[in-house]
Amino acid sequence: MKVKTNNIVPLLRGLCLLTLVLLPCASQAADLTLAQAQAGAAKGDAEAEFVLGKAFYTGNGVPQDYAKAFDLYQKSANQGFAKAQNNLASMYGKGEGVKADPKAAAEWYRKAAEQGSVYAQINLAEVLKAGAGVPKDYKEAAEWYQKAADQGTFEAYTLLGKLYDHGGPGVHRDAQKAFIYYQKAADQGDTDAQVELGRHYFTGLGTKQDKITGYKWVLISANQGNDDAKELQLELQPQISPNDIVKASELAADYKAPKPNLPAKAQD
Repeated sequence: MKVKTNNIVPLLRGLCLLTLVLLPCASQAADLTLAQAQAGAAKGDAEAEFVLGKAFYTGNGVPQDYAKAFDLYQKSANQGFAKAQNNLASMYGKGEGVKADPKAAAEWYRKAAEQGSVYAQINLAEVLKAGAGVPKDYKEAAEWYQKAADQGTFEAYTLLGKLYDHGGPGVHRDAQKAFIYYQKAADQGDTDAQVELGRHYFTGLGTKQDKITGYKWVLISANQGNDDAKELQLELQPQISPNDIVKASELAADYKAPKPNLPAKAQD
């Protein structure tokens, strides 16, 4: 077998600790106009402070101002608003509007994660895995990934798959678990998971070997523009018959990507 089993899709898919980004607001706060947010924030309303902070962060309707965004997120977060806590943590992590402080970032991610924020749960798992501001803890990272996955987000399924695929301190490698999580994420349309699922099928890692199905998933991901899938496709071509390539291509052509449950971003 010539497949490069260490051909790993970059783990974070944009969730790199240095590049955590804002998520669109998906709550009632999204309905507030800028004027309403300004009025509410003046009265100390946590939701309005969050919305206005988001406006200053993105420069939407007001001049972009990280310092003002940070201040508003801080006020909202102090009142227990989970979305603001998550975004405040991201700003601490990146040093936007404030001096970078990984420890503070981890603390705020934990506050939001404990309130059930999917994105904060993923972010907390990321900092635990990296040991950024907290002791490195793969076992607890897996627990937070699982909490986010239990809410149905494909991002957490993919990251759980990678965690079990490669293992780490406190987490033993488990190809079968990795395969299961990749399958869940791939079925939701995650192209990174599709690459890894294809690799597992093709090599028989954690599942019964099936080159046609494996190549199909790699093609599905490649057809959606995933560069790692395109690279893996070239590596696999000499290891599969022309007839099987045709079969896999036909199956891939019938694939229709579903709309994922949640966007692959890390802030509210």
